Amino acid sequence: MAGIYIHVPFCRKRCFYCDFYKTTRIEFVQQYLDCLKKEILLRKDYLNCKSINTIYFGGGTPSVLKISDVESILNEIAHYFTIDGSAEITFEVNPDDIKKQYLSELNHSGINRLSLGVQSFVDDHLKIMNRRHNGDQAKKALALSAEAGFKNISIDLIFAIPGMNKEQLKQNLEIMIQYPVNHFSAYYLTVHKGTMFHKMVNSGKLAEIDEDEGLAQFGLLIDFARERGFEQYEISNFARNREYSKHNTAYWSGVEYLGLGPSAHSFNGSCRQWNVSETGKYMERIRNNGVFFKSERLSAKDKYNEYIMTALRTMWGVDTRKMTEGFDSSFYRSFSMAVSELIEQGLIRKEDTCYTLTRHGIFVSDKVISSLFVL
Repeated sequence: MAGIYIHVPFCRKRCFYCDFYKTTRIEFVQQYLDCLKKEILLRKDYLNCKSINTIYFGGGTPSVLKISDVESILNEIAHYFTIDGSAEITFEVNPDDIKKQYLSELNHSGINRLSLGVQSFVDDHLKIMNRRHNGDQAKKALALSAEAGFKNISIDLIFAIPGMNKEQLKQNLEIMIQYPVNHFSAYYLTVHKGTMFHKMVNSGKLAEIDEDEGLAQFGLLIDFARERGFEQYEISNFARNREYSKHNTAYWSGVEYLGLGPSAHSFNGSCRQWNVSETGKYMERIRNNGVFFKSERLSAKDKYNEYIMTALRTMWGVDTRKMTEGFDSSFYRSFSMAVSELIEQGLIRKEDTCYTLTRHGIFVSDKVISSLFVL
């Protein structure tokens, strides 16, 4: 099994916090689609004939695409790849793009999972982040998605937004559970270099939320989710009724995937590959049969560190059986020596052959995970 990710780099408006590659040049959509289809042809052998069980339209804003565009991409993929009959096909949408007819046609196109970029239901937060929609539009989008027949609906939320307090976060969560949402992703707002938020912080126009307050909000979120039947199956992802994101779970499990479009990344088990980021350069190189990506072959150390980084983020954790089967014994010895101290510090727990982060470990996950890397 393998996955395919399609990066749709277009946004009608730039969010102030986002550091993903995107462009507001919507007029290039058709040219992008032509190049994307050519890339599908060029890379049809990348996954070595493995069956595709997840397809993910991310961005940017995939909902800038017309239904005919979505169908043409899926048809092109189906022409060159074998898509499993029960494949999870996810489509990210902005709440203000959602219309009843669009959702109905999207459902009939083969999309069976929606990911709504809600971020917050509080209008003040949405304005601060320069989002296009408001809270009422987000609620209406969720209601329409359910009415259109989508059974698998996920939303994105952001916490630790400048000016946000715990009550407002709880309000967001209370609103969410009024709708048939069985999965949500919740991200701590981080100010990334190069974003508008970064410029605003540096100029004194914006103040980041206090770290203690941000961690308190994260704690509230974890407790709320658990009490409502959601599993925190990855640091930032929560699901009930085992509606885990198959696509992202495959990433964390080391499954091979093909990334299509500008800035998209790919992995075939031994090499990582990433496409040129800028849309104009991507299209120019695709059209002219130029080199549109870079790649690197992973060393044994790279593969080990990536396993630690991805596995420890999940509720399944690091399994020493996989470690001893897949890596040289020296890596296991290094892990055993380093992890014992983390267990004493209450940052990691051991159950049978698996090591997972404790609640305290989750709060300082970057530090814990990096301390287990082999340098």
